[in-house]
Amino acid sequence: MDNTLSNPLDLRGLTPSEAKNSLESRSATVEPGGSFWVVCDHDPIELDQDFIELGFIAQAFIFPPEGYRIHLGRI
Repeated sequence: MDNTLSNPLDLRGLTPSEAKNSLESRSATVEPGGSFWVVCDHDPIELDQDFIELGFIAQAFIFPPEGYRIHLGRI
């Protein structure tokens, strides 16, 4: 079962270093063509280059009151 919606990577409250480590760990589990959602408490502009270096592009960017949501797809 695809768990991209039921199991987002929640980076809210993490330091930039912790967020980067969590992103690297999750990305290692995503197969080619796979994707996942990231939830942040702010615009994660500081992670944009990391997304690219890890082989992902942002496919959707939503910012409801409870936090930014970014859908990442592996390129």
